[in-house]
Amino acid sequence: FDLEAFSDSDYAGASLDRKSTTGGCQFFRKRLISWQCKRQTVAANSTTEAEYVAAANCRG
Repeated sequence: FDLEAFSDSDYAGASLDRKSTTGGCQFFRKRLISWQCKRQTVAANSTTEAEYVAAANCRG
């Protein structure tokens, strides 16, 4: 079973509401099976928090 997931986010990329954008992708046996890109529903207080929210939402 070879499943990998990657995520990333920008910190407070939207200047009006300070919400970050999250992106992620999932691979099975080195082949892309799913991806997503969306605005986070919460305004993170730090880069670490934005990355944590991105990782928590990285699912297929």
